[in-house]
Amino acid sequence: MADGAALWLFLMLAIAPLSWSVRDQQKRCRVCLRRLSIPVRIGAPGSILFNGSGTEMVCAQGHGVLYLPDSEGKWLEGDRWNNLDDSWAGLFRAE
Repeated sequence: MADGAALWLFLMLAIAPLSWSVRDQQKRCRVCLRRLSIPVRIGAPGSILFNGSGTEMVCAQGHGVLYLPDSEGKWLEGDRWNNLDDSWAGLFRAE
């Protein structure tokens, strides 16, 4: 009985850090692993089906742009990562 209770307690306590870890990793740059910044709203929230409203987040180093749709429906477009080429380098600070 104690083993079963300990297992359930471990599962309940492990779900929160694991879900935080997955959500945090989804909003990081795929090249440098820094947190994405500069969120920009795209489209109108009332026209989800036709205009594809969502949020775009940019890597401050200029590696790419992540598009996060407002709707989580599977028939609509999902998260999309776009790599930026060297022509965008002038817009980002050099480090």
